[in-house]
Amino acid sequence: MGNVGGYESHHRHRAKVTEPTKPIAPTKTAIKISNHHYEIELSKIPYLAAYARFEANTKANTNPGSLLVHGPIALFEVALIGIRLGYGNCFDFLPAELPHYHTLCDTYDFLQVDGLTKQSFEQIKRDMKLDMFKARDAAFRLVYLILIGEFKDDELDSNKAYNVVLYVLGHHEIFTPQIRRVVRAAY
Repeated sequence: MGNVGGYESHHRHRAKVTEPTKPIAPTKTAIKISNHHYEIELSKIPYLAAYARFEANTKANTNPGSLLVHGPIALFEVALIGIRLGYGNCFDFLPAELPHYHTLCDTYDFLQVDGLTKQSFEQIKRDMKLDMFKARDAAFRLVYLILIGEFKDDELDSNKAYNVVLYVLGHHEIFTPQIRRVVRAAY
């Protein structure tokens, strides 16, 4: 063993240093919805995950590895953008007309998307104060909660909703006119 600068090089027998493991990329599933093909991470969409499991079990013996096919899902393209990029992005792909948001929220409810259910007005308002992107996501979650949510105490929740809506309407520097119009219409 040699002596390098007063330091013996007998340290060659140490344990090997390994590179940090890369996180495992989520698996994506090929699915055809209506006439469009998608590569979707099913873990983010519980309904489609259950549908894929059901289809795999029923078609395992007849046609293994076949393309998963599902009928039309209203506003699925926009819903997928929200799931992948953040719900606040949905405001950019829909007009400021409330029926479109009813349909989109019904689609999210149908898909059982995590992150929209079990929201509280307090959590939404806290998220609105973090940064602009989280505020836009929170504004969409507010619309979802108003249109789809179930309230335990109507009077108390109505007051909380009113306060959060006022926050959105009063912060022009954070929320675009379209977001404010949709929130106002939903309330």
